[in-house]
Amino acid sequence: MLGCLPGGLRRTMESDLRLSDATLAALNEVLAGLNKEKNSEAEDWSLNQFWYTEETTEALLTEAIRASNGGRIAFLSAPSLYFLAQKRLVPNTVHLFEFDDRFACYGDDFTHWDCNNPLNIPESLHHTFDFVFGDPPHLNTETAGSFLQACELLARTPETPIAMITSTTLSDFVCRTMGGRPSIFPVKHKQLANPMTLYLSYESPAMPFDPFYPDYPLRHERCNRRQTDFLDALFLHLSQTSVLHREYLVEMP
Repeated sequence: MLGCLPGGLRRTMESDLRLSDATLAALNEVLAGLNKEKNSEAEDWSLNQFWYTEETTEALLTEAIRASNGGRIAFLSAPSLYFLAQKRLVPNTVHLFEFDDRFACYGDDFTHWDCNNPLNIPESLHHTFDFVFGDPPHLNTETAGSFLQACELLARTPETPIAMITSTTLSDFVCRTMGGRPSIFPVKHKQLANPMTLYLSYESPAMPFDPFYPDYPLRHERCNRRQTDFLDALFLHLSQTSVLHREYLVEMP
């Protein structure tokens, strides 16, 4: 359009369209920040990072928010879920535990975490989350077990819901170790074709259990059973000693 104008007017308008050095520097800084954020959210296949489809991400985050009952949510090696969560939830309600330090740009909501040393987590974060979600990068029992150790350390109580996505072939190990069952929810990735399963330590109306899988005790049921077994054993021990009698134990408040 400028080429159709007289030369003097064209030069005047061209000079008017030039940005000042300060404005240009500020614009470049903004663009650099946007590019950095975009690049930081890209998959790194060398770290076995495979993002979920948008539909799966939306469903998993909705479930996490519901199951946490408005509390804090921990994501272990699940950056794509964290990306969406930190855009929708208030600060300090979601936390990403991840080996990839690109995501340190998220500040206090990021903790560098290595599944080879799963319990190396700041003590200030122990038992402070109301929902814990893990997505192990390696599909084997060792990695799944490490994740479940960290989940137990982060969960606020024995009733805190825990969810994990890993290989369908690990169902028996994960369910027995977690105290959970596989869900029929279809897990879909953008670039990964391996059969994956969502495992839950609690019952979810939105993501029901596989009805054909054995009813292993859930996490909170197992904790309650261990407490009952302990109290029964303690009662039996005390009843067999001369220190206390069964009648006295029954009358204790």
